[in-house]
Amino acid sequence: MKLLTLFTAFSFSALAGGLYLEITQGSTGTLLNARVTACHEPAKSIVKASVVTIVDGQLKRHPLRVEAVANQPGVFAISGSMPDATVVVEVSVTNPEYASYEPTALLRATAGKIQLASRKQFLNVPPKLVDYRQSLTD
Repeated sequence: MKLLTLFTAFSFSALAGGLYLEITQGSTGTLLNARVTACHEPAKSIVKASVVTIVDGQLKRHPLRVEAVANQPGVFAISGSMPDATVVVEVSVTNPEYASYEPTALLRATAGKIQLASRKQFLNVPPKLVDYRQSLTD
């Protein structure tokens, strides 16, 4: 049921000209690729990525490098180093055409490897501390 709800939400966003963030495995030398789909100039999107840990009940973010991929508007390569501990990788996107709308994805990484299957998408509501905690264990 969760999958059907997410698929429906993504479909309506795409049909309504929404801003969508797709995360895929990175190529050699990168951790991930972020593909931004938007009706209006996806290349003007700003993608942010961080390794997130929880310390004393507070989120601590350590930025990852994000670079636009040449000749692929709306595609961004994410790179950097991953710790050996279990952490959350947070990827978000903003675009000037979509005001304060910021789709975000959380992914678990263990022993330096990002687990794409653990991805959780947040569209209309930003993730909360509990969501980060769940991402570490789900």
